[in-house]
Amino acid sequence: MPADPQSTSGSEATVRIAKADLVPTEANLRGEYRVFGELERACRVCCDEANARVQRETCRAPTGALAEEQQRLHPLPGRARTRATSTAR
Repeated sequence: MPADPQSTSGSEATVRIAKADLVPTEANLRGEYRVFGELERACRVCCDEANARVQRETCRAPTGALAEEQQRLHPLPGRARTRATSTAR
């Protein structure tokens, strides 16, 4: 079926990974965290630890890589610019 993401070759692996790893069906975190803010803080700490770890492929931490790459990126404009005025398409 074309509307079924599992039947298309491009999305098949993504759906399989999401079902297996990203959406836990057996884990229930309600007992560990009383409010959503505690879970959010725990997720932030986990992300900070992962982003500070030196990666095997690049041999550097993602946070350091971002700081280095930001020096080469073009800055975003301070305000949005209108490309075309009063043109109906």
